[in-house]
Amino acid sequence: MNFLLFFIFLIVGVSLFFLFYKSYKDIFNPLGIFSIVWFSSIGISQLMVSEVQNPWTISTWFVVLGSSIAFIIGAISYLFLADTKIGFSKKSKLINNYSQRRLKLAIILLFVLSFSAYLFEVWKGGGIPLFSETRIATYMTFGIRFIHYLTVSSIVVCILIYLYRKIFPNEKKLLLNIIFIVSLFIIVSLLAFGHLLIILIGIFVIKYYLSEKKLKLKNFIWLIVFSILAFTLLTGFIRSSHLDIAYIKQIGKPAINIPDRLSSIFLPYLYVSTSFENLQLEIQQREQFYYGTQTTFPIWAFTQLKNYFQPDYYITPEGFNTGTYLRPYYVDFGLGGILILPFLLGLIIAILYYSLRIKPTILKILVYSFCVYGLMTVFFANAFSMPTFWYFLILFIIIDLYCRKALIPKKYD
Repeated sequence: MNFLLFFIFLIVGVSLFFLFYKSYKDIFNPLGIFSIVWFSSIGISQLMVSEVQNPWTISTWFVVLGSSIAFIIGAISYLFLADTKIGFSKKSKLINNYSQRRLKLAIILLFVLSFSAYLFEVWKGGGIPLFSETRIATYMTFGIRFIHYLTVSSIVVCILIYLYRKIFPNEKKLLLNIIFIVSLFIIVSLLAFGHLLIILIGIFVIKYYLSEKKLKLKNFIWLIVFSILAFTLLTGFIRSSHLDIAYIKQIGKPAINIPDRLSSIFLPYLYVSTSFENLQLEIQQREQFYYGTQTTFPIWAFTQLKNYFQPDYYITPEGFNTGTYLRPYYVDFGLGGILILPFLLGLIIAILYYSLRIKPTILKILVYSFCVYGLMTVFFANAFSMPTFWYFLILFIIIDLYCRKALIPKKYD
């Protein structure tokens, strides 16, 4: 275990977070979130608690550190110029331009579609992952292509219900509360912990940018601590079967003895360490590149061309198939991809963030909440190149167009 590297990168991540927080007076600024998540993940991976891990090569260090510098430069290159023109000392007030009736109808309609798709998938799949004896295996095989997009729309339903409660606080909410509980159960029953994180982040981003009171930094820190503890306890409860425990130990091969009852504590570490290990395997073994097809994978996933652009990823034996947010960039363009694409990603997110701070709209808040999710999971996978990210984006745009009063003739409102 290399505790020195762990503490060095942890200090770097925390220091950069506070630096950018002080600069932009915003807990959810993209530079701060990226820095604390990415550099802390690097430090955690250096503990080398799993036997499947190997010391990083010079090429791996170049990819991991070079890409982080590229992302920060990309974001600063826009935020720095923008900040010289208009300060971020005050939050601009959002003007609610949504029709209450139409937003409620949109929520109900989307819930009906989501719940119907969920029942259909459960019927075809023969059960629910939450109640399966081998929960992990069932989770990985659950779902029907295209139909599953409707099922996971429960995520959007939960976020929109919270939005509705914030912008229409005096409205009776019994029906929407019932819909929220059912939608949340759908996500929990699928064992989709990443989807739960999307809902949690969406709620806090909406609360932060729609509330007059600022979310205090200490409350934000407690939120992070609580989320980690809740995730660990929840995974321990749901993945507590003997087969799942054996699976975790098999793919992770802990370098220290971990009792079965505590194996779930090891799982969060695996999400970080195995992703970096898979990235290193790509760097060491990748000879064939795909020149943009993995970065733009959602385009092919929504068509019948998906199988033509599906590469063979290099992963640890029987391990997780994740590879940090850098994997699709490296698989597409090699070393050049991990410098150019993180730079562009930082730049694009910064443009959205700056626009949100100066002239906030409901659509910008909803889209940015998903960007925050992508930044908080950079150690795991690239949310920005996943089909669900773009599906939710399109869904938000359609709902925004449907609900905006300026686009609705008065007789139809």
